[in-house]
Amino acid sequence: MTVIRRYLKYPRIRVKYVQNVTDIDDKIINRANQRGITPAELAAKFTESYFEDMRALNVLPADISPRATGEVAKIIEVIEGLVEKGFAYRASDGSVYFRVTRDPDYGQLSHRTLDMMQAGARIEIGEQKEHPMDFAL
Repeated sequence: MTVIRRYLKYPRIRVKYVQNVTDIDDKIINRANQRGITPAELAAKFTESYFEDMRALNVLPADISPRATGEVAKIIEVIEGLVEKGFAYRASDGSVYFRVTRDPDYGQLSHRTLDMMQAGARIEIGEQKEHPMDFAL
């Protein structure tokens, strides 16, 4: 993205670069618990390390770097909308999954159909899922 961003800025095209920071997920929570620290402490440590590495590589910083934890209310709102429209569903264990069969274009970017995709290769197969390729939201 840096090369494209620099190229676009050269002729004075206004570019607003937004880079998400995932500062909470199951892996972060589990690792923080293993280390005896809070998920926020672990995420802050690795986020700062990432930004230090990017500065050392002379990568332009993002204009905005929203953290997932700061967007939880909006994320929940969007997920609830997907459930209401039938694009997602709640499993009996409380998890919410995206229903891949509701999106006729699912797999278009990879040029693969659902039938061509291998269940379990990237997304864990779960008993709660309607379809093996459904993924947790």
